Amino acid sequence: MEAYEKSLTAQPSVNKKFVQYKSIVFGKSYLIAYVEDEWIKQMGSTLDAFAAQRWKFMTIAFPPLVFVPYSWMNLNSEKHISIIEHEIVHLNQFLIRKIPSFADNTIEVLKKEFLHTMRSEYEAYFIQLANYPLLYPEEKGFSLEEWCILRAYTQYLDRMLFWGALSRIPTENIISLLEWLKAELPKKFDYLGFEKTAGKKYSNQLADMVLTGISHIFKDYPQTPSAIGF
Repeated sequence: MEAYEKSLTAQPSVNKKFVQYKSIVFGKSYLIAYVEDEWIKQMGSTLDAFAAQRWKFMTIAFPPLVFVPYSWMNLNSEKHISIIEHEIVHLNQFLIRKIPSFADNTIEVLKKEFLHTMRSEYEAYFIQLANYPLLYPEEKGFSLEEWCILRAYTQYLDRMLFWGALSRIPTENIISLLEWLKAELPKKFDYLGFEKTAGKKYSNQLADMVLTGISHIFKDYPQTPSAIGF
């Protein structure tokens, strides 16, 4: 633990503290790094926290761990705890099955990442909300399954748009990805075991969802318009 802290502390804008966190859902302890809030936001426009399968800095290779904003250090609300538990689901996914490594941003890789994200995020949201049902917005009219599918889908879409806005994914690949989603969502939802009608619905709403995602990026990152590639 001390070696990890010394290594990550070498990035002064990142590390604050490592802790062993005992999961309420799984009853085991997992490694959590409390880091600067702004560093978390640089990883994605909609991220509250995130799990990493591998993390290497200098000579230290970190095991799977969860990165959490330092401002959460002493927060114990059901919302904050449930988000940490959500990320711990991902740690267990890393441990029990091979998670693909998305080393580049070719269109074929982005398609594979879509399938992986839908599976892993749906599972994490379902376990999170099944254990913390007060956070499930039943009043919105979605079933629990429908809500988890929507959250998984929008998380993937927002992340791709965010990386595209920062030119980390080539513009032509973002456009090709959106065209593929428009055409293939019903079929891919069916392949994943989700309702095919939901895939058709989100395919029809894709343009509106993209505009909403881009508006969120501009709002949260006012510097982004100068870098946006589409």
